[in-house]
Amino acid sequence: MSKFLQKSTIPFNSATPIGKDEQKKLTVIVQSLFDNNDAVEFKTPVDWEALGITDYPEVIEYPMDLSSVKQSLSNGKYTYVEECLDEIQLIWDNCKLYNDDKSSQTHSSMQESSNIHQKSEDVFQEEVEDEQRTQSQVQEIPVVEMIPKAEKIKFTQKVQNLTSAQLNIIITILKDNSPNAFIQTGDDRAQIIVDNIESSTFRTLNDEIDVWLSDVQDNVYKKVKR
Repeated sequence: MSKFLQKSTIPFNSATPIGKDEQKKLTVIVQSLFDNNDAVEFKTPVDWEALGITDYPEVIEYPMDLSSVKQSLSNGKYTYVEECLDEIQLIWDNCKLYNDDKSSQTHSSMQESSNIHQKSEDVFQEEVEDEQRTQSQVQEIPVVEMIPKAEKIKFTQKVQNLTSAQLNIIITILKDNSPNAFIQTGDDRAQIIVDNIESSTFRTLNDEIDVWLSDVQDNVYKKVKR
């Protein structure tokens, strides 16, 4: 079990598993912190020997730095989003803990940013909400049905068997629903552009034409039967 899981207070059922999207968002967050000019002292592990702070290992039980977080994230160490965010928070908590009641100009600017964990969570939540809004917008875009070429050819053939009155009805429907699907070539003539008919309008017209032609066939059958 990792040190994080041993000391974490996050309820198991509230943890957010890291998928591809979460990995990408966390990478952006960590990199933005890494690029922050105020975070220079937190990019690498505290070199307590070089700094002459020999009591650092005694005070800080779990050292942490941004490079370690970045590497852990890249290597897939984290299972949950909260693990990564908690280790980011651990950096600032360690800073506050060790520098408590001490004068440390090196760390003063970052001590004021001890709420960075909440800020990171807010950024992550904003990313999630932005993605949800984007997905919602995509879902609202109607799916355009592609009419097979064979159906268009058959439609054209059926139109040639319509009466003038029926053709006028077709033109009226096209004017209202697919105005780009016909061209007026004269006072009483128009050219139908089947490729420009919207799919829903195409289906409506095709069904109506089938009814008309079916009625014609029924009438012919009745006459022949007599």
